[in-house]
Amino acid sequence: MNHEVELRRLPMRDKSVVVLTDQRVYHLKDNGIFGEEQTTIRHKAITSIQIGWKRSEGLLWSGIILLGISLLVWLGSVMMGPAGTAADQQALELWSEEGFTLEQVLRYVGGFFSSSFASTVKYASLLAGIGTLLLFWFYKLIDVQIVGPGATIKGSPKSYEEGSQFCDRLLAVVEGKPATIQKEAPLKTTDKQEKGPEKEWRL
Repeated sequence: MNHEVELRRLPMRDKSVVVLTDQRVYHLKDNGIFGEEQTTIRHKAITSIQIGWKRSEGLLWSGIILLGISLLVWLGSVMMGPAGTAADQQALELWSEEGFTLEQVLRYVGGFFSSSFASTVKYASLLAGIGTLLLFWFYKLIDVQIVGPGATIKGSPKSYEEGSQFCDRLLAVVEGKPATIQKEAPLKTTDKQEKGPEKEWRL
């Protein structure tokens, strides 16, 4: 970046940084002992600037599955959990006798659903499912893409506000508007971040 003036930088969650200068956009990523990566796109070569956020589908399905397990164990304890011996004792009785009947199988299954292990699975799945759904709702993955003819800069900034301000500044520079040099440290992340709908700029 010789003879170039840095206008703004955007730190990413993976510890990389996107740097905007008066001529180019750089994506610098230091992988430690595994090396480093640098992607460069000139302002005139940029064809698209995008920013948006989304929630994780994996967290949603994980929460639903955990709640489903808790519900299944609860229904089993209601339907097939009469008072009796523990599940491990039922298993010993089942295999110690010659053969086993449907009644013995039902007794074993009922003993499992009435055991302390099933109770632990039920409440643990319930709490884990609720926690996962809360994480799904509050955790939002922010995505920024700067697209050029032969390269794409992509990453997840630490805040939506910083990413939006960076994209606005980049768009202004690409359109030829006067660029202001960022003299202060990188913007601080505030608790009240404005997360609006997905934005997209196309040139």
